[in-house]
Amino acid sequence: MIKIIPENYHDPCMQAGSWIYVDCCHLPENQIISSLDKYLSSAHQLLAEQNFKMTLLVFDYTYQALPPILTQKGFQPILHTWELSLKNRPSYPITVTLSPDVPNFQTISPLLSEQANYHHQLYPDFYKSWTEINQSEYASYLTTETAKKDSFILTCFDENKTPLGFIWGCINESHQAYIWELIVDQQHRGRGLGHALINGFIQLCQNHQVDTLEVETGHTQPANNFYQKIGFLPVAQTWYQII
Repeated sequence: MIKIIPENYHDPCMQAGSWIYVDCCHLPENQIISSLDKYLSSAHQLLAEQNFKMTLLVFDYTYQALPPILTQKGFQPILHTWELSLKNRPSYPITVTLSPDVPNFQTISPLLSEQANYHHQLYPDFYKSWTEINQSEYASYLTTETAKKDSFILTCFDENKTPLGFIWGCINESHQAYIWELIVDQQHRGRGLGHALINGFIQLCQNHQVDTLEVETGHTQPANNFYQKIGFLPVAQTWYQII
């Protein structure tokens, strides 16, 4: 069954935190194509009612006939959704020390700025650049979100206590976990820090009896190869349209 709903998600890094979400996952591709104009008409009506400007359309990763049609209608790809089954998955050794303490915003701001500018360069309609982000609002947002009881963060530091990378995610009551951010300093990539962070998070998830771990990556990001090597499988793709 298709879901067409307005969403208002406050994220200081996004150009617009409001959109009409059209969830076509689990629908056959031919059904989506035959009814696409009807779905989009309903979405555009909601856009006008809510005074929103963006439509997000989510569908199965394997569909190949739908993307060219969406391109003709002015949609662009933005996200891939990946899932990792943790059932019977072995634990892997972690070669660096990971801290569960939430790092100070100022100490991780170089990592956050690098990530923000990279996202903005790829998708300027979707993400703000670092200079466009309200720093105090972003700090407050991270402090609030990481303090929630279902939120978990792991950070790796060098010998001078400088953060080299961190992973932040959450675990819900349905034994599912989500990765919100995985960032490693560009100068320290290729040293296994990303694998250490995600393996640490996987172990944390296993300790909480999590069944599946989910993450979203940009459509063209090298992160896709990273997650695929770990064992994540692509399950959905998201396209967006600006009105």
